[in-house]
Amino acid sequence: MVQSQNLAITGELIVSMPESERHFEVIDKPRYEAYPTQQDPSGEKNKKLAVLIKLSNEAQGIYYPNKTSANRMTTLCLQKLGNTEMDNWVGQKFYWGNILKQKIGSGLKDVLYVTDFWPVTSKS
Repeated sequence: MVQSQNLAITGELIVSMPESERHFEVIDKPRYEAYPTQQDPSGEKNKKLAVLIKLSNEAQGIYYPNKTSANRMTTLCLQKLGNTEMDNWVGQKFYWGNILKQKIGSGLKDVLYVTDFWPVTSKS
């Protein structure tokens, strides 16, 4: 796999990996990026959480977690570190324990769900 920070980490990419390799490390502070839409061309009203990560195969890319995964990552860090600051995600390793086919737009896509730290510490 190409090592590129411009690689968007998608369910389609991860679902093809063996389950034992479906984990990642956060390597930079999460940030919000503008997400332009037809109603908001500047993207200032709609922002997406972007997290620079390193996959188990050392490839790097941007992961845009859904709200469920972002909430789970926050909860896990609260339990482990005692706070909910996203800056503390740096250096943490998380595991995509669920990948579900869901209707996104007009088609079905593989959607990633963070369930635990890596190595897995509990049964989700």
